[in-house]
Amino acid sequence: MSPDDRAVLAHERLVSIGEDDVEEATKLEVLRAAVAPTENSIDEGKGSRIPLNEPREHIRRIGHEATERARQVA
Repeated sequence: MSPDDRAVLAHERLVSIGEDDVEEATKLEVLRAAVAPTENSIDEGKGSRIPLNEPREHIRRIGHEATERARQVA
């Protein structure tokens, strides 16, 4: 590979790294916004407790509920 080809490749990779950073920052911002109401509820003492031996079942149930709501909206 010629030095010019290596320079072009290096430049393209640097540009793509910057794009990945922006994309990841955007995803993180969206995730934080989605989690904020839950964090606020917990801070206000409105959270619900899940027994230590049941988190998998709780998460599965929430997933099923979300799927059903999504189907109703679609």
